[in-house]
Amino acid sequence: MRPIPAATNPGILLASEPLVAAPPATPIRIARIVDIIMEHNSELYKIPENTDKWHSLETEIKKLEQQIDQEIYRLYGLTDKEIKTIKAQ
Repeated sequence: MRPIPAATNPGILLASEPLVAAPPATPIRIARIVDIIMEHNSELYKIPENTDKWHSLETEIKKLEQQIDQEIYRLYGLTDKEIKTIKAQ
């Protein structure tokens, strides 16, 4: 299997594994999560740092990012061991 070169720099490899065909609902779920993250980030920049609201939004963004990670792990059928390896990098 050939690695896939990055579009912006042919010398950079994106993956050496095949891309996975996602079930139709997966990209929709991920897109919704990304939309919420973008809304929260927009709010975050309007709020003074280190306020309760700021910390609350930051915590929520981290949780949403973890949800995206979990969606990707499920999509690729990764084991707990593989997930731990990825998180350690």
